[in-house]
Parts: sequence; C-alpha cells; structure tokens
Amino acid sequence: MLKSLFIIVLITLPLPIFLFAQGTGTIIGTCSLPDAANWSGIFIVIDGKNISTLTNSSGQFSLTNVPTGLLRIQAGKLFYKNAVKETVLSANQTMNVTLSLSNEIIDTFSGIQTARLTSALTNTGNIGVPNRFIETGDSGFTWSGIQHLKEASLMLGVSEIRVSDAARFIFGIAQDNLDRDFEPRSDIVVQTRGSDSTILITAFDDSRANQPPGTPSQPLNVLVTQTIMAVNRTNEDGYLIIKLEIENIYHLSLNNLLVGWFVDWNVGGNGLTNRGGLITTVNQIDGVNNNGAFPIEIAYQKASTTSGPFMGIVPLSQAKFKSARIASNRWEIVPDPPYGGLTEAAKYRYMNERRQWNSMSDWGAEEDLSTIVSVGGLNKDNYESSYFTLNPSNKIIVGFAFVGGNDSLELLANAVMAQKKWVQSGNTITVYPNTWKVNPKWNL
Repeated sequence: MLKSLFIIVLITLPLPIFLFAQGTGTIIGTCSLPDAANWSGIFIVIDGKNISTLTNSSGQFSLTNVPTGLLRIQAGKLFYKNAVKETVLSANQTMNVTLSLSNEIIDTFSGIQTARLTSALTNTGNIGVPNRFIETGDSGFTWSGIQHLKEASLMLGVSEIRVSDAARFIFGIAQDNLDRDFEPRSDIVVQTRGSDSTILITAFDDSRANQPPGTPSQPLNVLVTQTIMAVNRTNEDGYLIIKLEIENIYHLSLNNLLVGWFVDWNVGGNGLTNRGGLITTVNQIDGVNNNGAFPIEIAYQKASTTSGPFMGIVPLSQAKFKSARIASNRWEIVPDPPYGGLTEAAKYRYMNERRQWNSMSDWGAEEDLSTIVSVGGLNKDNYESSYFTLNPSNKIIVGFAFVGGNDSLELLANAVMAQKKWVQSGNTITVYPNTWKVNPKWNL
C-alpha cells in the first residue's frame, strides 16, 4: 500500500525592518544656514509625531525616543527656505543627519488639518492657496470634507489710494485675478505638527504693491509675520487662529492703518444661495476686561436661509470689529454701478466704515456673498473711530479666527473657544468701555 506524504514548506521572505521592529531610536544632526555663523533657533520637526526641538548656535540638535519607521524630518527658520529629509529609523538606532537651509524663497503654502477642518497657510497673504482662487481639491477651508471657500485674502491700508492686499481686483469688466502685493520673505516654518496641534509661521512684505497685476500703489513698507494655529482636541478643532505681527520697516509713520480680510465664502460648496450677518454675543475670559463679561462680534455666512453649515470670522486682538459687512457680490464686489466694484478705494472704504443701512446683515435674500472685516487701533475709546498708528520700527499684533459650525450654536461655541485659546497662548483682547451694545435677538 502506498502512503502519501505531504510536506508543507514555509518560506519566509525578508521584510523591511520597520514593518515589524517596534521601539524607538535617536536622531542627531546638524542644520546649517547659508549666510550666518550662528545656526541656532532652527526648528527641527518630525511631521505627525509631536516631536520637535531647536538647534544650538552650532546648528546641532538631538531627538530622542523617536518612533521607528518612515519619518519626514523638516528644518525651518524664518527668512529661509526649509530643508526636508525622509528616512527610515530602526529600533535602538542612532541616526546622524545633515540638513541645509537656503535663501531660495518662492510663493508657496503648507497644509493644516484637524478632525473637522482642512486649510493652508501661504506666504503671499492668502489662506488656502497662493495668488489664485481656490479650486476643487485645494485645501481652502474644508469643513467635514466639503470645500466652503473661494478666496480669503489679507488687506492692509492707510487710505483709499494706499492699500496693500492679496484680494481680487478689477481687470476690464471681470474680477478673475488676485492682487499680488505681498512678496514672500520666508518659507513656511513648521513649529509643531502632530496629532495634538499644528503651528505654522511665515513672513512677507508688501514690496510688490507698486507692480502689476492690480492697481499699483506706493508700498506701506511693512513686514508681516503670520502665524496660524489649529488644535486637534475635542471642542477645539473647529477654528483656525491667525496671528499677524506687522512691523513698520520704513522711516515714516503709518497713520490710519487698518488690517482686514476679504473672504468669499461658498458655504455649502456653491455659495449662490448664501445668507449672512453679524452676531453680537457675550464672552468671559480670565484676565480680560477685569474678568467680567464683554461683547464680541462674529461675521458669518450660512448655506441658505433655512440651513447650515455656518462659516465665520471672529476678531481676537479686540472684542469687536472696526468694520464688518456681509457684502453682495453682485452689488458691492463686482464692477456694476452704482457701487463700482472692489477697487483699491473700495477695499479701504469697506474696512473703514460699516453700511449706513442694514449694517448687521446681508441684503435680505439668498445670493452670492462675501465677508469683509477689519480691526483698528487700540488708542481710541470706540471701534468706530479707531485706527492703528504705526511708527518706524514699531510693531502691532492683530488676530482673527476662521471658524465653522454645522449650526449656529456650534459656530458660537467655536468662536468663543478661539478667543479663549488666543488668550491662553499669551495674547490679549482689547475691550473698549463704551461698546456694550449686546443684542440677544440676532437672527440666524
């Protein structure tokens, strides 16, 4: 009788060590600058790992307890182009890396994400993407997977003939271009990027203001250092904090300076049926207004008359806006009479004054809307007459938050939380004493 013999042979193929080797390792190295002898203060970040450090004066750094596997190491410092290295770290390995920053600054952007939103910081004064309208697939301001933003652009001005901005401008009868007044002075530096939070920082000046496209004007001669922060913790993942440190790098003072944003929300993914308004409500934060309650303002747009979601902007460095309006794109933005479109003069005018009629709402119907907001100085008794005066070599710090919410209560909660986070991060909120005009009957 024949007996069958079955032999099973197991063949084990070699696998990449990082697939099965669990543990940590160490990364040491040196990061250099192209034009300085002191190489200190360079941020060394491992993306997504909540691991970062700074270099010493010799550019040396050390990162311990680094998880094994595929890693992306980024080195950055203001006024330089980043250096990036991708590598694989094994368990118990000590890896030596060398990184070199450069001076080759270009227009660029870097993404930022929480569980609820995705956006991006640029070094050209835009949020989302640099120098153009946001398209399908761009970061923009994506809330719960839906893109709600067409344009978000910084505007600075001292008069109707001196505005430095990144917002759209009139070209013939169409507004299909963005102004490009801001010259990048730095790559986007990652100060921290992990599962808990992300902080990005960059810098730009307005030296392109006297060049086309757009209407050329005399540059204000300011240097803007912009920081963007998002927190990925429960109840803190619905806002984006934007901090602007603005320095006068010229020998003459800047008077009547206003800082604002032009934001074309497409809430709901389209924007043609949006409604909007200004909410005045109350916040209370330890260390602000002698620990007492104070009024705050939120400029919002929603998908339609009857439904959300809601997208909005809240001031952080002061409790209420200098000026704010929910603008009709048809009547106040595109170049149709009688308002003349978004000229440089209109940009400053909209930052400088509220509508004389219906100042707290839209035009009363579903349509394509934009939001225009600004903040003014800290040396007056009320918001309506406030401007910044920025003397040579002096700086001001202003803040805004972009917030979202599936309904009005979530929008309000995220706005309040953003102001609290601003203060917890070491910043202040100015509350003027004669602006206690809270209207609890706002219409959402």
